[in-house]
Amino acid sequence: MITWATIEDAIHAWISGASGLECVWEASGGPRPQAPYISLSASVKRVGQDRLDYFDNPIPTPGAEIIERVLGKRELALTVKCWGGDATREGRPSAILEDVNSKSLLGAFRDSLSAVGWAPARFDPVLEVGGLIGGRKFEPRAECRCFGFVASQVQASHTFIELVDIERLSPV
Repeated sequence: MITWATIEDAIHAWISGASGLECVWEASGGPRPQAPYISLSASVKRVGQDRLDYFDNPIPTPGAEIIERVLGKRELALTVKCWGGDATREGRPSAILEDVNSKSLLGAFRDSLSAVGWAPARFDPVLEVGGLIGGRKFEPRAECRCFGFVASQVQASHTFIELVDIERLSPV
């Protein structure tokens, strides 16, 4: 079973490797890195209905342990923000993010993302969202969102009970 941490690690490796920049998860709470850098955030939503799909022991004997698994599809939306860099040419944050998006198709990145069960399925346009820092200095910025699907799986074990005898209790 692939964990969310494994998926996040693969996404982090893709973005930092494709951009050549320091890459941080926004929810990590650490200090702001020196620009240029990339920040990431992810949100996950359920797609369709989850289903009880598999019993580990298809023909259990009474008292045997069985494992039930619930499977479902999730859409992982990844927000990628590039902070700082040059205001023009290849160092422009929007150009960096366009390259990151394109490099998702290269074998090394594609294969490592596929190995954890997630790959970008579509990208929103890269938006230039530069702004002033402290009201004085312009900082070029860009952001985009990409979406992909991942399988979710949870499981629990319990004891198989084949038959329950209920004795009628006489009223008191």
